[in-house]
Amino acid sequence: GVRSAVTYRHVRRDGSVVWLQENSVGERGSDGRLLRVSGLVRDVTARKRVEELQQLLIREFDHRARNMLATIQAMISLTARTQTDVGEFVAAGQNRIRSMARAHALIAGSQWTGASVRDIIRDELDPYVAGRPGAASVSGEDEVLTPGATMALALALHELATNAAKYGALSVAEGHVHIELTRDADGALGIEWRETGGPDVIPPRRRGFGSLLIESSIRNEVGGSAEVRYLRTGLVCAITIPD
Repeated sequence: GVRSAVTYRHVRRDGSVVWLQENSVGERGSDGRLLRVSGLVRDVTARKRVEELQQLLIREFDHRARNMLATIQAMISLTARTQTDVGEFVAAGQNRIRSMARAHALIAGSQWTGASVRDIIRDELDPYVAGRPGAASVSGEDEVLTPGATMALALALHELATNAAKYGALSVAEGHVHIELTRDADGALGIEWRETGGPDVIPPRRRGFGSLLIESSIRNEVGGSAEVRYLRTGLVCAITIPD
């Protein structure tokens, strides 16, 4: 007999879309003429969606891998320009890559859909506030970020937390970091990092790699903005991520 298999997209009357697979077999008579056709139609929507999800995840993984490699390359290059001590250069590079690895784990754990802001904050701050429950606080409603925004925010928070642990609020027992999450009228997410109780802040004579990385990662990855202000009472960083 003659066999055929066709998979096609079907729109139901209610507007919902399903995928159907039609398998048919044709029987011919002794003269070669088609006598009858029998077949079976199956709903393969679930399988089709799994295949589409797999393709989406493959594309997203490829995109994220390329972006991560480009970011690591840029970090190594810029860190080399700002670090004169080989040991500090290696340590800074390793810590930044660990931050990216933590963000990558959050993204992968969510099936490459993204991660919540509070989870990102927790992962980046935990190494610096362990055993100090009053050292950091977060206010505002949690938000789920895209994979790109997750990676950018993780890098920014890593730089802020590292700086605070070395020179700012997290370098002394009475210091405190507060992170406030807001949404503006246009739907943009605002993330304000504010340090209090630390040593008096002395503005740097030139922009360091940390502030450059914060601004560039937010700008290049999500088209947002980041502003670091060195107030005497404590460093403040305002990050905006467009909707």
